[in-house]
Order: sequence, then C-alpha cells, then structure tokens
Amino acid sequence: MTATSSTILIRTNAGSYTGIGHLVRCLQLAEQLLARNAEVIFVLDFIEPKIEAFLANSKVESLYNEIQSEISSEQDASLFIHLLNKYQATHVIVDDYRLAKDWETLVKAQSKHDIVLLAIDDILREHKCDLLIDMKWRGNNTDNAYDQLVPKKAVKLLGPAYVLLNEQYQMKLPNNTRPINKQDKAFAINQHETSCFTVMFGLGGGGDISQCQQLIDNVLANSNLLNFNIKILVILGPLAINSDSFIETYNDIENVKLIIGETNLFPYLQQTHLYIGAAGGILYQLLALNIPALTFAIAENQDSERQQLEQLGHYFHLDKISDISPDILIQFINSIANSYPRILHLLQNADVKIDGMGTNRVAQALLTYDKAAANNLELMAPAINHDLLSKQNIEIQQDTFSPEMVSDFISLPENYQLRPVNDSDINHYLTSRNLPSNCQNMIKAEPIPLLSHYSWWFNAKRESYLLSHNGKPILYIWHEIKNVQNKNYLIGGWFVCERELGFQEALLALNWQLALCNEYYPDTPWLAVIHRENKFVRLLNKYLGFTDVGTEHAYHLAIKTLFKDADSQDFYYVTYINEQDNKSK
Repeated sequence: MTATSSTILIRTNAGSYTGIGHLVRCLQLAEQLLARNAEVIFVLDFIEPKIEAFLANSKVESLYNEIQSEISSEQDASLFIHLLNKYQATHVIVDDYRLAKDWETLVKAQSKHDIVLLAIDDILREHKCDLLIDMKWRGNNTDNAYDQLVPKKAVKLLGPAYVLLNEQYQMKLPNNTRPINKQDKAFAINQHETSCFTVMFGLGGGGDISQCQQLIDNVLANSNLLNFNIKILVILGPLAINSDSFIETYNDIENVKLIIGETNLFPYLQQTHLYIGAAGGILYQLLALNIPALTFAIAENQDSERQQLEQLGHYFHLDKISDISPDILIQFINSIANSYPRILHLLQNADVKIDGMGTNRVAQALLTYDKAAANNLELMAPAINHDLLSKQNIEIQQDTFSPEMVSDFISLPENYQLRPVNDSDINHYLTSRNLPSNCQNMIKAEPIPLLSHYSWWFNAKRESYLLSHNGKPILYIWHEIKNVQNKNYLIGGWFVCERELGFQEALLALNWQLALCNEYYPDTPWLAVIHRENKFVRLLNKYLGFTDVGTEHAYHLAIKTLFKDADSQDFYYVTYINEQDNKSK
C-alpha cells in the first residue's frame, strides 16, 4: 500500500473508432492502483453505450459530447488540463494511439503542479514521459527499442514482464497441463474427465463476426472426422459487426456457446483447449495460461515477427484470416488435439514467460516513482537470458534417434553441427522449404500454406535433421519409409535454409544420411526423383551411387506410385541400393 494519496487520470478511449484493447488493459492497471489506495478517474472521448459495461465500476469523465472520428492534440490537451487541475491529479496515464509526444508535452507544460506521466505504447513512437510501458517482445532489441524515443531519464518498462493482466492470470491452472487419455483421446478439464475438446473463436472487441461463420460451419459439418467431441465458444465483442444474425444462427446449437457482453474472459479461458482468432491483447492471456492458439493479424500492431512470437511460446500465426482454409482447419484442430502434450511442451518451454505479475510491477513503479531517483527504481522483473533465445531446446519431433547418435555414423568437420529436427523448428522448416530456390526443384513447385503445414507437421512420419555451420542453419535433410505392394522403400530429400550450398556440404549431409540408413535399414532400397533441370543434385546422386530406373526396372512401378505427380519427362527416376543389400541379392 502507498502511504500517500495519489489521484490518477487515465486518458484512453474505447469505441467504434479505437476498439476496446486500450481500455481493457488500463482497467487491469486501475485495479492494482485502487488496491494501493489511489483514486483513479478514466477520461474518454465519449462513453458509447456498447462499452458502458466495462466502466460500470469506474469513475469516468468525457471530454466530448459525441463520438470523435479524429481529435486534435492541442484541443484534447486543453480539455484534459481542465480535468487535471479540477482533480489536482498527481499522475497521468495515457494509452491512445492518437496521442503521443505533442499531447504529453502540452499536458506537462500546462499543468499547475508537477505530475508523473506514464505512457503506454506498442508501436514505437516518440514520447515526453516519465515512465513508458511497451509490453511487446522484440527479441534482443526489446530493452533498447525506445532509447531514442523517450527522455534519457525516463524509466522504460519494456517487454512481457509488464503485460497488464488481471491477477487471476498469476495462477497456473489444471488445464495448463491437461493430460490426454490415450485410450479414448479424452481431455481433462479442471481435473474432471470430459470427452470435449473446446475451441474458442474471437476477433477481439470488434470485427466482422460473420468472418468466423464459414469456419465454424465447416468445423461443425466435419466434426464426424474427429475422434473426440468438440465444443465451440465464440466471443462476441461489444463492438462486433453483424452480431445479430450470428446470434440467430448459433443461439440454439447445442455444442456452440456464444459469449456475449462479458468483460472478463478468464472463466471461459479455463475451459479452452485451443483459441482461433485475432492476435490482440488476448494473446498474453493465452500465453499466461499456456493455451495454444492459431492467430492472425487484423491490425498493424498485431503483425509480429514469427521468431519473436516463438520465443514467447506461440508458434501458429497467420498473416490474415483468409489464410485459414475451412477444409484444412478441421485437420489442424485434429492434429492439435491428438498431439496436445507436444503442443503444451512448446508453450511450457518458451524462452520468455508471461508470469501475470506485470500489472503489479507497473503499479509499483508508478506510485513509487521519484524523479530524483528514477534510475534506481527496482521493479523485480524476471531476468531473461538473451543467450538462450537462439537455442532450440524443445522436445524432439522424432524419437527414433537421439542427438548423441548423430556423430556415430560419420564425423562432422569442425564448426558443423547436425541434430534431429524438433517441434520448435516448425516455422523455419516451412520458410526454408518455400524458398524459391527450393520450390523450383520440387514436384509441386507452389509454396505450401502455413495452415496446411501445421496440420501435416504433427502427423508426419519422416525423420528430419538440420545441418548447421557455426550455429547457423544451412540445410534440412529427411527420409521416410514407404510401403508399396508389401515392400519397404526409403524416400527422402533435402532443401537449403538460406544461402547456396557448396558441393562438399551437401555431400557431407547425404553421406551421413546414407550411413545412418545403411545401419538402421540395411535391406531397404532408396527411391528418388530428380528434376531434370537440377544438375547439381543429379551430379551429387551419381557421385553417391544412385542409378537410373527405366521403364523395365523392378522399382519403376513403385516410383510411379510414390511420386505420382513426377512425370518422367520432367524428372529422372533413380534408386540406390546399399552394399549389404547388393550382397544379399
């Protein structure tokens, strides 16, 4: 508790033009400030009827008599100063994309007394403030992101340690480690067995909710393809468009529950196994509770770098909602449900954790701020080991071979590393495969969509490995056993990660792969196809002992079966039989 009384004005907004995200996070902070005996007054443009429920227990002032499509910093500051002096406020919090350095400068200059100003932002703008919060994770650039954007003496509260969440999210719930019953694929919710897998859909506080309708309809129509029952929760935000017709469509469907008019999603998140929707502020709630999500961007500030999302434990992110193919979505849900321990392992082993304590830290920082000793403020944020951020320490995808066994087959030159692929490689694997230099040599040259890849990944039977040089990925190599007419064959392939690959590097990986497979699959012949324009691979394979398969060859039918889209006019058909297999023949 703070010993002195503080009066805090929070300048934010919620409504048709701005959404509700800023207000929601400020409400979380207000709770902690009130718990510390501060007086808190919200200052909005205008209180729209649709957001009144969020402000039911708050003291609120309006600056304007109607909804504002745009505002002037000068006029807004002037109106705000009147309230600042009226309440003799000691602190100001501003969280509004329309207001930044100009507004803050005017407010600090025109206030009749000294104030402490806290700015909340996540889009890297200039500010004239005493403290700044940006909870967004920007990898190794997080700590320095605002060095040139705020005064040198400003206290910068940067990164997920300052995520503004309700104190409920400090708890780790039973559903964060829900086991799967391997006999009936049931899921444990709150330690009570149930056969339902619960999927939550949402677009944030607004959005055209009809965009979800085709997705939900398809999931319901194809639920017979799932080996478990499914329950669907749908968040209808207060500013949602087309909600009336949406409610009419789903209101009486037994396994669909509409969440309408709720200001606290926590009880519903407790029931949720998978979230599908916009990557707004809810993402932090999901991460705090270790709930997997398939997200997409609907606003510019939601378009985060995938690598940074992965460091938070979030691996399934699309560029836009139209990237969700309804037909593939049901496959994705099935894959997630049937691989749930692997998915949770990714979340629980994130490099950067959301511990739910951010609101406490920010409230403490604001109310104990002393301009004379600002640089000595101790916030007790969890330390982040930036050296670990590039490490891939998640459970391996395939468990046939351990990393220690890699070197058993062929010694690697100094500075080269080869390891099994793990689930944390899921996005990098596809990004590499979809490089134009790789696609042009594939049977299907089109890039693979993210959602299709996600659906495939957790069901893949192939064994994949990553070759790196000085810690930098350079090549993925894979193989898989296939059966045609009761005979096993090996198929495989490789693709580069970024740069062009040298002959010796490719030879290193392929020699290792052949040595491994000769050891573990000694009687299994290799079958492959090589694009006729790919002279590099053609030369490599000849050097390694691959021979052509003609129409009269015993393996010709098997190749045609396994590579049905690889026309012999465009591809060479080849095989490799290891020495032990040759001797047996």
